[in-house]
Amino acid sequence: MKNRAYLGLLMFCFLFVFSSKQADAQCTHTFNMYDSYGDGWNGSSVDITVNGIVVVGGATVPTNGSSATATFNASTGDNIALANWVTGSWTSEVSWDITNGNGTIISSGTYGGAGN
Repeated sequence: MKNRAYLGLLMFCFLFVFSSKQADAQCTHTFNMYDSYGDGWNGSSVDITVNGIVVVGGATVPTNGSSATATFNASTGDNIALANWVTGSWTSEVSWDITNGNGTIISSGTYGGAGN
């Protein structure tokens, strides 16, 4: 019985340390969206994926806006990408960048860019 209790405690400690390390490795990233004319993305939108899983769906700059942001979590080594672009009007006005938890730009582009 003592061995079973000891193994249970050992497993709990391992899982606690493992999940704590996983939480430490993640940070909040920001997807910054810009519209050069200031009238929003006019129907354009994009999904943000982390390791192929959509973490932000339909990100866009609202009507009469010149910018917007969306935040999501990712860890070092994760694959962050932009997918499923929806084409609106005036896509030439659309640009974006992604910053990591330190505020450093890690990717940037214009309408249709993958963001890898």
